[in-house]
Amino acid sequence: MHISDVRKFLRCPRLYQYSLKDNQKSFPYFNINVSIDDSIVNKLRIDNYYLGRVNEDNDNTTEALKEHEWLLKARFTYRGLRCRVPYLYHKDSHCDLYFSSYSVNPTDGEADNIMWTAAVVEKNGLTVDNIYIISRIRNTKDRENWITKPYGTSQITSSTATDIRQSIS
Repeated sequence: MHISDVRKFLRCPRLYQYSLKDNQKSFPYFNINVSIDDSIVNKLRIDNYYLGRVNEDNDNTTEALKEHEWLLKARFTYRGLRCRVPYLYHKDSHCDLYFSSYSVNPTDGEADNIMWTAAVVEKNGLTVDNIYIISRIRNTKDRENWITKPYGTSQITSSTATDIRQSIS
């Protein structure tokens, strides 16, 4: 089970059932010429990193934690709940989580996803010190600007994010 499955089920159980059967191709609404991942890697000046793979297990991720300070798309699992951390920086047993967003402030769904992910990461033995949301915007001079907004784990709130930590244990 994946976090996106939990979100679909909480939103609408019927939507979740349809998602299991639905094999429609997605249609992108807009095309971005530059990879967001590449842009963020350049912005954060990440040189040496580990890139997670689909369906990777915790063993590969813990091995990568020993060899790299930065993990991109790292997969973590706790009691069958899988999540993907877009960008993770760690020192010893402490880490910072970075998420990308097209808006400056997270929506309730994004906040829930961030808190589920932080809870799963903490259940895997890491202490989450900071959570950052990285947004790319354009200013009035048509140049790209980046906003990196730090949040403490108690600052990201939504209708269900406050109960997530208690419910995952």
